[in-house]
Amino acid sequence: MEQLNPQPLDREGIFKAKVLSWNVYEAKSGAVAVNCDFAIVAQWNGSDWDSWADYAPHHCYGAFYVVKKDGALNTTTIKQLKESLGWNGAFKSILDLPPDVEVQITVKVESYNGADVYKAGWINPGDHTPTYGASPEDVAKLDARFGSLLRAAAAVK
Repeated sequence: MEQLNPQPLDREGIFKAKVLSWNVYEAKSGAVAVNCDFAIVAQWNGSDWDSWADYAPHHCYGAFYVVKKDGALNTTTIKQLKESLGWNGAFKSILDLPPDVEVQITVKVESYNGADVYKAGWINPGDHTPTYGASPEDVAKLDARFGSLLRAAAAVK
């Protein structure tokens, strides 16, 4: 997907996106990330996707840490990259062109050097069904499991 001079994303949310580029980054701490630059395609409005085809091109970065600073593997992130991008776990495969796949990213704001930066912090396959929070059934299960403990903790003065 070729886009000339895309603008940085300026909001949080769940977006459909295509990978513009990706690379490997090793932090001074020893942690290792797969960095992605995404072109925004659509935004989830809570029940459906709103296309961004009529807007100026926008992009968003995400750093997906596959190795933690203690050297342990971040298996959740590895699984996300495998399921979303088809990554096989080999760093050298990232040196090839990024896959031509559509993914979903969850974008949150972070403060960096006194400015707000919108970054992708979670990645899902393009056909994933976005959700905000637990279902009523899951809430009931959690309440049955932890409710008495939480109510006791909340009653403490």
